[in-house]
Amino acid sequence: MMKQLVPEEVLKKTVKCHKGLSCLSTGHGACEACGKAGDEELFVNKRNSDCPYRIFYGEQYICTCPTHFVLYKNMTK
Repeated sequence: MMKQLVPEEVLKKTVKCHKGLSCLSTGHGACEACGKAGDEELFVNKRNSDCPYRIFYGEQYICTCPTHFVLYKNMTK
């Protein structure tokens, strides 16, 4: 189960999720991650336009969701 990969303190920081943390059952966020954008951000596709964690930066979309970042980091080890 994906919830075991995400520390409780990270889950508690993910307060704006409209999807009820569905990524914990699917193993990936609503947007497809394309790579790390920083220490806690991901470059993502523009598929999920209503996510409060997705921001437009320059010509890219960035995901700032703490849970999505931890899942991505664990999957790319």
